[in-house]
Amino acid sequence: MSQIELYALGEKLVQMRLLDQTQVDQALTSLGRSGSSPDALLNELESRNLLTTYQVSRIRKGEWDELVLGDYKLMYQNASGSFARVFRAASVVDGTIVGVKELRQRW
Repeated sequence: MSQIELYALGEKLVQMRLLDQTQVDQALTSLGRSGSSPDALLNELESRNLLTTYQVSRIRKGEWDELVLGDYKLMYQNASGSFARVFRAASVVDGTIVGVKELRQRW
């Protein structure tokens, strides 16, 4: 993958409000210029605890829409049933941790 894709990933993470620009820039700096890829950036962000394993797996699958609901970024999936899924989420405004219950589409 190209450097353009690497920086596009960083921009998308900021646009989605999963991270701020400073966090992305610091991770990119620590990766250095050579051999960096979007996958390497995701690994770096996960190792710095800026993204969770749940978030990284969704990004790798291209499931961006399921990471932010309103003003809350989904951190972990806590439970799942036939009626709904329950997530631990953080407010993008003030970082408050909350539980979010998302009804399945058929309901």
